[in-house]
Amino acid sequence: MKIEVTKRFIDKDTKLFYTDSKEGRCVYESDDENRIAYLRSKGYLGEEIAKVTKEPSVLDGNVSEVQSKITDDLSTGKLNELLESERNNANRKGVIQHIESLLQED
Repeated sequence: MKIEVTKRFIDKDTKLFYTDSKEGRCVYESDDENRIAYLRSKGYLGEEIAKVTKEPSVLDGNVSEVQSKITDDLSTGKLNELLESERNNANRKGVIQHIESLLQED
């Protein structure tokens, strides 16, 4: 479990120093429910940090994998969306050229 640190402390078990959230997000990780409850009762820990799950994307994978997933079956709107996403993130030349070539065919 990942919990937000709300007050500075040194963990007596791990000897690690944790800063509070005011100095930038600091996270305490543990599966020990009793330890977490204790640290919360003393004001050191706040709420559990929600697990962020990334949805799979057609753009996940290496260039050849992505190129095989992006076909002319996709709509022009979807191709433009993928092109913008690729340019703003991984910016892989081979993927961009592939999507642009599919858009030119339309």
